[in-house]
Amino acid sequence: MQNPYGEGLLGITANQENTGWRGGESQYANTDWFDYFYKNKSLRHSHNLSISGGSDKVTYYVGLGYTYQGGLLDRVEDSLDKYNVNTKFQIKPNDWLKFNFNNNITLNLISRPLPDMSILYHQIARSQPNMVTEVPISGLYNLPSWNEALYLDNVGYSQNRISDAMTFAATVTPLKGWDIIGEMKVRFDVQNDEFLQKQPRTTRPDGTIENVTAPRQGYSYPGIEYSNSLWGSMTRGNQFNYYLSPSVSSSYTNQWGDHFFKAMAGFQMEVQQNSSMYAYKDGVMSDDTFSFDNANGKAYNSEARDHWATMGFYTRLNWNYQNVYFLEFSGRYDGSSRFASGNRWGFFPSFSAGYDIARTDYFKQWSLPVSQLKVRLSYGRLGNQNGAGLYDYLNFMTLRPDYSNAWLLSGVTSATPVRGNSRFNTFYGKPVHYMGKKWIMPT
Repeated sequence: MQNPYGEGLLGITANQENTGWRGGESQYANTDWFDYFYKNKSLRHSHNLSISGGSDKVTYYVGLGYTYQGGLLDRVEDSLDKYNVNTKFQIKPNDWLKFNFNNNITLNLISRPLPDMSILYHQIARSQPNMVTEVPISGLYNLPSWNEALYLDNVGYSQNRISDAMTFAATVTPLKGWDIIGEMKVRFDVQNDEFLQKQPRTTRPDGTIENVTAPRQGYSYPGIEYSNSLWGSMTRGNQFNYYLSPSVSSSYTNQWGDHFFKAMAGFQMEVQQNSSMYAYKDGVMSDDTFSFDNANGKAYNSEARDHWATMGFYTRLNWNYQNVYFLEFSGRYDGSSRFASGNRWGFFPSFSAGYDIARTDYFKQWSLPVSQLKVRLSYGRLGNQNGAGLYDYLNFMTLRPDYSNAWLLSGVTSATPVRGNSRFNTFYGKPVHYMGKKWIMPT
């Protein structure tokens, strides 16, 4: 057998029985695994084209973009192709009415060996430098089992994801200083992905070809234990998510002499729906044709769905006199699907009063380099849904028959009481409200 490691390097030899190759302690190579797996550089290029124009009544913008980004992994496909179309239109038929439409469509095409690459980086970093990259066998199957390339060459993950984010808005101005705004935000995400596992093969010292059968950690579709993801298998999955957020708000601003007044009120709702599923089957009979019809092994699938929703009404009143005296009142009435019926809604008022000493006549006489010195007293009640799971208020009953607290078994009806008293956490402190958003933690 020819030694492929160069003069002075013994490389690797067969074990005494000639049934396999010697282990790492008996190999003599000088392998830079990072240089073996990674490129010295990677290419990224972007191309953009945009058109804009219009008149005093109608304006438009259309932008097209393409980006290619290659990964740093050598030997295998590792790349991202991104296409996007961005359009903006504004129609203003008269001084009191305006329409806006924005739409951004993005298509991402990802090709790489694994759905999650983190385990691969770990395996490369822990490879021993004295171990060889290939065995001294001529032919297709000269990669040994300790070389991660043996497995990378036989897997492939592809992901196609299209996202469409749209915003429709109309603004009506019945009077000077009075705006009424209606808006609808919509986002769709559609994703299809595929993970293929061919049959890795390596060669023994006696020339016989060996099929690798042991599952390998990290080589599986998300949601599948790697021990259940066999070589010669395929997994296909898809996701569909959408987000809707209608809102209506109205604000009025006016200045009467030294008195400034602003009032705002509005409504906002958010709905998010997520769904995903995958199907797996092993026993693929040919590495050239991956289809469920061309596989005769075990098959299983899974589906997941979740959703959340919020709804809120809000108002805010502001008054100041000569920017010296300030009063503000705000209130929110918010609901969240994360809490049980009867505890989903809460009212969160706040009040503040301020006095800017720096703007008074007696303070200005001192000619100090101070532009603002405001004293503010505030009181408020804020709601918080952070940390609350989507369905924490519901009871879950395990249907596995081997589970100690399984429910649907003869004579067994064990269950944990429903946590129906989940509710908003309440905090008292400085009221900082962002109109139209969800409630926030106090700072």
